[in-house]
Amino acid sequence: MHRATLIALVCCWLSAAAGVAIPQAPATPQQDVREASLPDGTIGKGALANAKLIHDTFDGVFVCAVRLGMTKPTKEEMFVVQNPVGRAGAQCWRETWFLTDDTAAVGRFDILFLEDGQGGASWVLEDAAIVPEGVIPRTGDSERAVAMPHLTPAALDAVVQADSERYVATAKAFVEHATQGRVLPMVALTSQLTIAIHGLENIYDTYTNNYLPRFENATVEWDEEFVIIGDEAGNRGIDVSGMLKGEKNYRISLAVMREGGRHVIVRFNATRPEAQDPHRAIR
Repeated sequence: MHRATLIALVCCWLSAAAGVAIPQAPATPQQDVREASLPDGTIGKGALANAKLIHDTFDGVFVCAVRLGMTKPTKEEMFVVQNPVGRAGAQCWRETWFLTDDTAAVGRFDILFLEDGQGGASWVLEDAAIVPEGVIPRTGDSERAVAMPHLTPAALDAVVQADSERYVATAKAFVEHATQGRVLPMVALTSQLTIAIHGLENIYDTYTNNYLPRFENATVEWDEEFVIIGDEAGNRGIDVSGMLKGEKNYRISLAVMREGGRHVIVRFNATRPEAQDPHRAIR
């Protein structure tokens, strides 16, 4: 399936829950400095989207703002949450936009941008909410996020442990979609960083041709314990494992991490129980 078509399908699946349409327009990075203090969860000031993409995205965000009970925005502030990753022309990144209306109500809008590899880009509104009391949190959380890799492993593990239920639920949801043959929801739960690195078409084809046949009519017996994992950047997550029982049995493991405020699948492995070589894992 063509990359642009895949992006449109995945974005439609994601945005169906958010109820927001997805416009498309060319995108090139552009910095727009706003103010010195960063809101929590952001890493930079301004927008990376170009003027046309910002305009098209704003139209959809405004519709969502109205649904939240806001009036016409009188002020907008844009911040980067995740820097672009992937090959040139087919990158993805995340931004958070804050809109303030004439009643001083403030809305927060978390947006994922996806370039289609052909000079265009799509956007997905991942989350939207009214900011309590109209005060944008600036508690130093962004500074703490930058310092996270320097914290002790025990401190990082404690953060993940406290949120373990959501990590495990994400892994189980991914497998549930696989057993039901639902590829698009599987892609939607996959790390956008992973997709940017390996390619959307490759991920889609791998899920369709390698995963679904093994999961068809299968059940999973999940291990009672999980393992906290880390990557080279110091990020922490959880490895959820179990036994897939179908026409053939497989030991499966799914690595789940937080990305852009969401819990996503960053790696999936499956090995035959009798296989001794771990490099025989299906990727």
